[in-house]
Amino acid sequence: MRSVLSEDDGRNGMENKRKSLNNAEWYVTLAMLLVCGLLAWQITEITVAESRILPVVSLVIMLGASASMAVSLLGKKAGFHRLADAGFKKKELLVLAMLLASVLLYERLGFYTTIALLSLGTTLVLEAPLTLKKLLRSVLYTVVLMALVYFCFAVCLRMVTPSGVLI
Repeated sequence: MRSVLSEDDGRNGMENKRKSLNNAEWYVTLAMLLVCGLLAWQITEITVAESRILPVVSLVIMLGASASMAVSLLGKKAGFHRLADAGFKKKELLVLAMLLASVLLYERLGFYTTIALLSLGTTLVLEAPLTLKKLLRSVLYTVVLMALVYFCFAVCLRMVTPSGVLI
């Protein structure tokens, strides 16, 4: 009876190992840690101390999220997402395209206009299919977000941001 149990444990252990290597969550965790490393390297390149505030906060949040994902993957709470099913869907590709476009438009439109358009566009894509209520909620969300961003950067931190079309 012991040999049967040990054989089952061996098969289950092998199957769990195979499942963990096929779990897309591991690769997301590793990608986040890689981005954290790149962000940490970029932070060392910033010479103005005040300009490091947002990247450092972002780094701390990303490290916390990465650690949380790793802990849940090592524990029993982790979900399993097949690696074969992972990949970009239409909405994700559209948001990625908007993010790339925002990088190109940043200097021409300025910080606040670019962030507002990116925020509104992302919200509208994620809320699809749109209704009037969702559209109004997305616009309200963008206006509130921009007020908070302006308050944080311009008022509290007194940072000069790239100007553009509106500000």
